[in-house]
Amino acid sequence: MGEGLNFEMSLTRKGRIGQMFAKYLFIDDRRELESLPPGSAFKIKNPSWDQVRASIEEFDVTYVRMIVLGESPPAEEDVYPFGGIGMVIGKAEASAEFTIEIYIPDEEICFSVHDPKRENFPLQEVVIGQGRLAPPSALCSITTTVLAAKCFWATCDRLESVEWIESNL
Repeated sequence: MGEGLNFEMSLTRKGRIGQMFAKYLFIDDRRELESLPPGSAFKIKNPSWDQVRASIEEFDVTYVRMIVLGESPPAEEDVYPFGGIGMVIGKAEASAEFTIEIYIPDEEICFSVHDPKRENFPLQEVVIGQGRLAPPSALCSITTTVLAAKCFWATCDRLESVEWIESNL
């Protein structure tokens, strides 16, 4: 995994400018939820990059079912599991590929990774908290996922070297 992860190459911003550094990491991990009191979850304020990267590397769809990076922790009235803008990472059950979505609730839009070369492939089952179908054009490698997550963690914005498709929330 080490090659291609030199991050300095693309801290350029694309789209809406968020604050510097994501201040919240939520890992939907069944193992953690079983050991915590009701109403708790695996939530980290001001996560380090090592914590974010480790959560991606441990994403197994059996126990870890979703990773959320947020501009801030969610407030009680927030509809999404983060405050401000957020990145939600899911994973395909049948492969080692990931889905990445960036939500901007105030603007009611979402950006998803998009690979137009894979548009005509059959849908795949992915786990993003729960199972759902996703087009293969929305799937990417762990290397791309790590790069996109590091960019979002550092800038709360999208990785410029990845193609994104916009949709309404």
